[in-house]
Formats: sequence, structure tokens, C-alpha cells
Amino acid sequence: ENPACIKTFFSSSGLHREPDITTRTATFSGCLDYIWITPHELNVLDVIPVEDQGPIPNSQNASDHLPIGATLAFKS
Repeated sequence: ENPACIKTFFSSSGLHREPDITTRTATFSGCLDYIWITPHELNVLDVIPVEDQGPIPNSQNASDHLPIGATLAFKS
């Protein structure tokens, strides 16, 4: 049980499911990155889609992690 009732913004948004990957190298790919929220306090308005770019870092992405993000709003 989760007493704090936190969820990832992907799973609580209803807009997207968690991405298959947030990092991909020549030897590993998987979802390692999350933003945790308390859904009873925040609404997820939009989620930035995560796009597979092949092995990273590369010429378009200097990091070994893909960017994730969301637009959030406090519930009134």
C-alpha cells in the first residue's frame, strides 16, 4: 500500500501510459525516469511525449536520458 498516494504523472494523467523507454544505449533500453505527483492535489493537463531517438547520447540529444515533462495544475 502507498500511504502517500503518489503516482507517476504518466499513470495518473489518463492521457498516456508510462513510456517503454526514457534511456537507450547500445546495451540497454528502459524506463528509468519518473515524475511523482499526488493526484488528489494535482491535475495533469498535458504530457510531453517521449520519442525514441535510437541510442543516446547522439547529435540531437546530448544526454543519455530522454526529456520527460508535464503541465500540472493545483486542484482547487
